[in-house]
Amino acid sequence: MRRSLNIRPAADEDLVEIASHIAVANIDAAINLLHAARRSMEFLITTPEAGPEYPTANLRLNGLRKWSVDGYRQYLIFHLVPPSSIKILRVVHGARDLPPILARSF
Repeated sequence: MRRSLNIRPAADEDLVEIASHIAVANIDAAINLLHAARRSMEFLITTPEAGPEYPTANLRLNGLRKWSVDGYRQYLIFHLVPPSSIKILRVVHGARDLPPILARSF
């Protein structure tokens, strides 16, 4: 069974913000990052359990996983694996303060 990809609005906003920031210096690099993020999300469709679980006290995020964007290891895709889909919650730089960002995911 092929899972569907559900990209939450916050993850879309994350990608726009990241790409906009990179595009100031290099538009091609921003486009490449967006393509790499999409490839990584497509990989998660076929390999949903990829990446380690990310510990969180928020019960709504139970089973949260993280996976790096292909070629951009500092950018992390946080996702859940409900039945029949992959839910992309956020895409953020790993150096950010992750707990409060993820807490706002629900």
